[in-house]
Amino acid sequence: MPHNTLLFTQNIERAKQEIVSVGGRITQQFTETVFVAHPPDSVPPDSLQESSPQQPTTLDQASQLSVDAWKNLQAETTSRAPNGTEGLSWDTSHGYLGAPNNNCAGVHESCLMEGNVLQLCKWSRRQLGWDDSVFPPLSPGTYTIKQKSSSRFVDAHEIAHKDFALMTRPVQNNGTQRWVIKGV
Repeated sequence: MPHNTLLFTQNIERAKQEIVSVGGRITQQFTETVFVAHPPDSVPPDSLQESSPQQPTTLDQASQLSVDAWKNLQAETTSRAPNGTEGLSWDTSHGYLGAPNNNCAGVHESCLMEGNVLQLCKWSRRQLGWDDSVFPPLSPGTYTIKQKSSSRFVDAHEIAHKDFALMTRPVQNNGTQRWVIKGV
């Protein structure tokens, strides 16, 4: 079973390459010198060449804050082992939509919940209650876009020397406030 390991490096790119080359993955990158990885059980963290579990004597403030926060979270998690009535069973549905937790069941799509990426897979969107059943995608067509806070509409200059810049204006009911939305 992979385990979370806090690691330190002087070269994050080489450390990432090494972790991947031994069959592991980086799950969190706090700074350019501090990250958390899941190395395989067969790879002791002390055997890595580009990173080390030994904290350097000095760290920049952001790195030190992230290390302290991670260590505190690990200590809190370890000291609060759930009893028989706490937590959720991994074989049930969860979240607002009662979605199965399929990302944890081996699907392993690239996702914020599965790794250090800024995207959500379809499973995580359902876990959070945000998918097509709640927020259906826009159909291709022509739309106006109204700013909620000001009630102004997205508009564009029709002048080349103003680079057709985007702005908001009061309603004008003309083509400069109509936008074509297409699927990607």
